[in-house]
Amino acid sequence: MMKLIYATISTALFTTVTFTSAAYADESCSASANSLHASYQATQTLNTENTTRNIQVDLWRQGNVVMHSYPNGTGDIWHKLPKNQMRMDKYFDQAKRLIEYEAADLTTLGKSKTWDSVNYLINKNFLTQLTKESETGSGCQITTKYSGEVNGTTYHIEWNPSLDLLVSMKASNKRLIESWNLAQLDTQKSEVEAAINQRFKYMTTDFADIGDNEADPFLIKMINLGYIDHAPQAVYDANGNNIAQPAHSHEHGHSH
Repeated sequence: MMKLIYATISTALFTTVTFTSAAYADESCSASANSLHASYQATQTLNTENTTRNIQVDLWRQGNVVMHSYPNGTGDIWHKLPKNQMRMDKYFDQAKRLIEYEAADLTTLGKSKTWDSVNYLINKNFLTQLTKESETGSGCQITTKYSGEVNGTTYHIEWNPSLDLLVSMKASNKRLIESWNLAQLDTQKSEVEAAINQRFKYMTTDFADIGDNEADPFLIKMINLGYIDHAPQAVYDANGNNIAQPAHSHEHGHSH
């Protein structure tokens, strides 16, 4: 059964990569790696459960701002900050709402990421742990193939060095088989800017202020669905004041 699943994924990978090559074959080499929209199709098969999950992620790059969007109308917008830090906005298209997470919030919640993992979907330094097999194409169409085994997982990666872009990746070990494939690429700067700026027009709430907006039906719904983490729990001092919240929340007699 596993051989059949593996063969199916390999066939899908080959088909997608062939399509991918055509997808950006006509792109001008003046296209900037800093302004693009790449759409990825991914599959994850758990060997132990014999189940396959399909994933779609759209990557939008605009300089120091990167957006990941998902088919359910939600997404994350990452902002690169000095000293290797980032802040993140989580948006919800249907409600036209946006939650802002500062770098400190992400650290507290354990949601901090590296810029490479956000901007490239993989850590570029990881490629140095693999063997460079071949390089084909020219200009914006160069594709470099890497392969190797790292910590018990076998990797096959195709990388576009001109655009600093993941073309395909297949990772397999005893537990799972995962493949990522670039399905579509657009380097029109105006489209990328419009998609990102559209979300900045949404009604914005700071993550730190969620505790002061508990009557907001949208926030209640999103917290219950697990999309938004709860604000810090109340911590009281000897006088009964909630010291986990900003001072102004005490004036409202606010508590969790």
